[in-house]
Amino acid sequence: MGSRKGDNLQSVCFRHSSFIIGRYDGVQKFEAFREVKRLRTFLPLSLLDAWRRSQYLARTVIFDLLPQMQYLRVLSLKGYRITELPDSIGNLKYLRYLNLSHTLIKCLPESTTTLFNLQTLILEGCRYLKALPINLRNLVNLRHLNNSFANALKAMPPQLGRLTNLQSLPNFVVGKGSDESGIREIGSLSHLRGTLSLSRLENVIDAEDARKGDLKSKERVDELVLEWSWSDNTQETQLGVLDRLEPHRKLEKLIIRGYAGLEFSTWIGDRMAAVTSVGPEFYGESSLPFPVLETLEFEDMHNWKKWLPFAQDQVFPCLKLLSITNCPQLEGKLPENLDSLATLQIIKCEELVISISNYKLYIEGCKAVVETSGFEFELLKSLELSNISEVRFQTEEFTKGLRKVANFRIGGCEELTFSLKNEDRVLQHLISLDCFVIEGNSSLLEKLGKEAEELLQLQILTCKLKYLLLYKCASLSKVPEGLHHLTALQDLEIVGCSSLVSFPDVGLPPSLEVIGIRYFNSIRFCPNLKSLPEGLCYLTNLQTLEIYDCGSLVSIPSLSGEGLPSPTTTAASSLRQIKIENCNKLEMLPDMRNLNCLQELNIDYGEGLNFTSFPPNLTSLTISGFKNCKPLWELLHRLTSLTGLFISGEDPSVVSFPPDSYREMEMEILLPKSLTDLSNAGFPNLKKLSSKGFQSLTYLRSLQLWDCPKLASIPAEGLPISLRKLNIIRCPLLEDKCQPGSKGRYLPKISHIPRIEIF
Repeated sequence: MGSRKGDNLQSVCFRHSSFIIGRYDGVQKFEAFREVKRLRTFLPLSLLDAWRRSQYLARTVIFDLLPQMQYLRVLSLKGYRITELPDSIGNLKYLRYLNLSHTLIKCLPESTTTLFNLQTLILEGCRYLKALPINLRNLVNLRHLNNSFANALKAMPPQLGRLTNLQSLPNFVVGKGSDESGIREIGSLSHLRGTLSLSRLENVIDAEDARKGDLKSKERVDELVLEWSWSDNTQETQLGVLDRLEPHRKLEKLIIRGYAGLEFSTWIGDRMAAVTSVGPEFYGESSLPFPVLETLEFEDMHNWKKWLPFAQDQVFPCLKLLSITNCPQLEGKLPENLDSLATLQIIKCEELVISISNYKLYIEGCKAVVETSGFEFELLKSLELSNISEVRFQTEEFTKGLRKVANFRIGGCEELTFSLKNEDRVLQHLISLDCFVIEGNSSLLEKLGKEAEELLQLQILTCKLKYLLLYKCASLSKVPEGLHHLTALQDLEIVGCSSLVSFPDVGLPPSLEVIGIRYFNSIRFCPNLKSLPEGLCYLTNLQTLEIYDCGSLVSIPSLSGEGLPSPTTTAASSLRQIKIENCNKLEMLPDMRNLNCLQELNIDYGEGLNFTSFPPNLTSLTISGFKNCKPLWELLHRLTSLTGLFISGEDPSVVSFPPDSYREMEMEILLPKSLTDLSNAGFPNLKKLSSKGFQSLTYLRSLQLWDCPKLASIPAEGLPISLRKLNIIRCPLLEDKCQPGSKGRYLPKISHIPRIEIF
């Protein structure tokens, strides 16, 4: 920036501006820019990786403020979720750099093609951009056109070959009509470098046009991508096109996608689809093959049958990761003596025999798992076994060797499960286990539960298990009582256990911090589960309680310790989050007045469900399915810490939100002043947003309105100036008044909001 003697703080001599991009950038952020008459740089900057997040810019900034900056050389709107640019963009005659990457624009104004000084146009990641301006060829000074990951582009505009100064063009989308650029247009773009992608090659009808693209002469292109979409082109035509797209010999990387020809061109080399054996030709003539290789992956080699061993013992001395995926005919064993191997991942290799070794093991779908001679099970730290037909090792040695395993997942391994059931004292060996996932093994789970109780009596249980997931254990009818003795357990997840009827009478481990119960249905999955275990209030470490899809659940036991000895010390004092969804028969919520730590409450409001109080320190409240909102209006004003309120209801008496008055209620109904996020959905007769109710919401940043077919009015004073996000979804009467055009009477009242989404 510059300054002149005598200028005040509103100096008009600022030349360059950069600022940290915010999540919601409203007009207030740019008020000072209105006094700057000769600004040359408008450059938002990002901290860390914020471009991957969503940023929003008020419409007023784009359509009113930016067109006034007629001396701009550099303009970046990178990352803002804007959908259009004004035609007045063409008045920025001095513009040399325009960055619209990762925006939501669908097209560029035709006036963009009058920016004759433009040298760089960045459209990377503009996934909704369907076409470039028809007269883009006029930008003869353009050097960089970055349209990578703009995958909706149908074709390049005509005569693109006139842009002879172009140095970078990541994606040339081949056209075939007279108003599009065919592949021959790249022939004159002799300065191209870096990555060049030729997509929609199915539009090349005459293979000789591909030759005129002259890829061989473009020696500064180091990566070439050739891509066909689906078409009815003959295989011979595609081969002819590929033959004529031969690049220079120093190309570093070649990618071919969607090619439907029967064979590759001779300039590419041989494919590997027919490989049936990997042996000496793979290892080469060296006495120590691949001496520094760390990662080796094989995938989708459907005809590969044998991996022949290397003649010497030592092979792949530095290999750390070996992955083989979807090689269904590969049989026999893998190479042994892989001393540096840390992770072995085998998926869908049904004929392969795996030797257990000192790796991080992930094995899903293979013929057998066997023990390597001299193997020390004690070095195992992570073991995941799924859908394995046969196990060939001594179960006793296996269980004793699990002392360092921290992550153990077992699923669909019937033989191994049977062996473990018959092996005494499995748990006593799992002394380092943090995470245990049991999938489809009800009988194993029942054994472990009984064993935990027995081991506690012997005072030798030292299991450190913190996370236990019971997944699709279809015949499990009761959570084993022995789990109560897993004194380190913090997170218990029960998912899809269709026969579950009850919890243990002795309760759950007092160390639990998270309980999740999911995917039970009153008809198909859990017809008898009507209540949760008594004594939840004794779980003083419990932080999260989640209950989903328990269709027969009628009640939840006391959480506050009411009626129990010493309630102040036994209450679930650490509970911070409760989520109850799709439990349609739930009749009563527990008294939550004493749950002072509870911050988030999410309730799917069932038929007949009653509540008389809320926890005093709630910060987020979500309630859906209201039939009668009166209890809510009576309680809301007490929640002085509430920042998020999400309501969906079916109360036909609600015509104003919040109500100006409510039948016999004499008190004034106001929303908590602390609100920052408000969502309102599903009220069939709601007609207006109350002026009085919104006046006090000076901290409100997000407002969402859903499925209110009669909603047609917002407050006369407009919405709070603090608002950064407005969503209007399936509210047709209000939508018409907020859209650009003659009917958009509310548009001036909401143009200060950076993010406006109307569906």
